[in-house]
Amino acid sequence: MNIFVGNISFQSEEADLQSIFEKYGQVGSVKIIQDNFTGRSKGFGFVTMENNDEAQKAIAELNGYDLQGKSLAVNEARPRTEGGGGGGRSGGGGGGRYGSGARSEARSGGQSDSRSADSRPSNGNRFADSRPARSGDSRPAGPRFAKAKSGGQRKNFSGS
Repeated sequence: MNIFVGNISFQSEEADLQSIFEKYGQVGSVKIIQDNFTGRSKGFGFVTMENNDEAQKAIAELNGYDLQGKSLAVNEARPRTEGGGGGGRSGGGGGGRYGSGARSEARSGGQSDSRSADSRPSNGNRFADSRPARSGDSRPAGPRFAKAKSGGQRKNFSGS
């Protein structure tokens, strides 16, 4: 069984987890996940135990266990969803520049927003009714896409 271990202290090592989990049975592997760029622990990891009964006992007794000043979060690891991790922006919603519609769904009791993909203009521009296109410009309107001012030279702000 694959076990997720969260809230691991940054000073903890795989050997620390191995010794704690071995008290409950045979440990197949221990892996603390590290950041690819810094090499520093991300604060969570996985432990594999061969016997499910031993793994369930370890989960029950080690959840909340104090390791180097941090209370471990221990539970059965869920399989990764399609697409795997990364990004960190999936789920949630509301707020942001464009919003997600989550607020309007909550207010209307789960009914869909009055705008839908069917009501969008045929050219696929969902802002066509509220943002007129600039003449002679194929880019969308808005401050992010404003044309750069031409002329002038770059200034040197290095102090010399």
